[in-house]
Amino acid sequence: MSEAAALPPAGVPSRPLLLSVESLRRATLWLMIFGGSVVMIKPSPYEVFGIVAMITWGATGLRFHREMIPIATLMLLYMTGALITLIPVLHLKDTQMWTAIGWFMVFTAIFFMMLVGDHTRERMDIIINAYIATAVISSAIGIAAYFRLLPSADSFLLYSRVKSTFDDPNVFGPFLIYPTVVLTQRLFLNGLSGSMRTVLALLVILAALFLAFSRGAWGHLVASLALMTIMTLWCARRSPKLRTRVIVLCIVGLVVMAALVAALLSIDAVSKLFAERASLEQNYDMGQFGRFNRHWLGFVLALDHPVGIGMLQFGPLFGEDTHNSYLNAFMSYGWLGGVVWPTIVLLTLGVGWLQCLRPSPWRPAFISIVATYTAVIGEAWIIDIDHWRHVWMLFGLVWGIAIATARLGRARLRCPSASL
Repeated sequence: MSEAAALPPAGVPSRPLLLSVESLRRATLWLMIFGGSVVMIKPSPYEVFGIVAMITWGATGLRFHREMIPIATLMLLYMTGALITLIPVLHLKDTQMWTAIGWFMVFTAIFFMMLVGDHTRERMDIIINAYIATAVISSAIGIAAYFRLLPSADSFLLYSRVKSTFDDPNVFGPFLIYPTVVLTQRLFLNGLSGSMRTVLALLVILAALFLAFSRGAWGHLVASLALMTIMTLWCARRSPKLRTRVIVLCIVGLVVMAALVAALLSIDAVSKLFAERASLEQNYDMGQFGRFNRHWLGFVLALDHPVGIGMLQFGPLFGEDTHNSYLNAFMSYGWLGGVVWPTIVLLTLGVGWLQCLRPSPWRPAFISIVATYTAVIGEAWIIDIDHWRHVWMLFGLVWGIAIATARLGRARLRCPSASL
């Protein structure tokens, strides 16, 4: 072969350049996910690195499959409702920024959808590893702050509850659910042998989740783990060894969890706050303008306001925010958003579980995502999740992986490397 023939054609990057571009892409994605736990800084690292990641990946190649058109259209319609509702409150404080953040969240969902629609397994590895890393670090910060091991510890607490680098314990807690489900599933699939790092990471996250004292997050955790476990057992129906391991580890896990909770409850301050938070009847839930009565009053109010009442206006009117994403869709996005939001939720739920039943190399990761997503949309009935970064990530991941799985099935490819 001549020297000229060995050279790459004009316009084709050499291998080192390709490697450097791919390294840059991976780095921006990792930093975007890792920055998701830092919310107390405005703008947050998630927004900064998110914009960098979307520009980097978009400029270097990212496919938009035609199967993504319906859900992307619905998401854009949802935010169109926000633009319409914004008009009468455009002059009010924070409404423009609130709407802009909503648009950013939708674009991140579409970005994640496109991202994992191709090269699903390797890109999911980056997302999962970055998510676990940031969850462990933010959990460690929260625990250290709770026990006054950090300077300015109160900056990471709210009403004696751990919020770590978030603004609210009720957001910090749910943020930790997905990595908890992933780590638990890893123990199911790989066993305890050589899994000390997984166990330690899981214990740190669980301790922080408990100390957040978020009843919604606790329920979210139980539901997510239960769904993941049931689905893992179903997929392992032809593997008695795996089924036995899952059952044994569930029993061991319950014992360890009980011991961890008992150890934390042995501390007086923890025990008192737990007794208060474990009550099903909180003062802000009951009464004429309590959480649940506000839901009813809000839905009645929505009947008279086709374009909503404007974002951030429900709180001043009723004394508290909606604490219900389905109600907030009507209040802040009008009837358009009020109809489109549950449509997005239900379609994502159906597509996720349908494709989750099909074998693929990435099915374990998909099971964890769909289980976590299913629980969080239930929690959305008692809290506003429409600006939670990780929720829009889950939306995008469900659709991207579902589309990749469907395409894999249509191509009649067999994947012996799948874990389940």
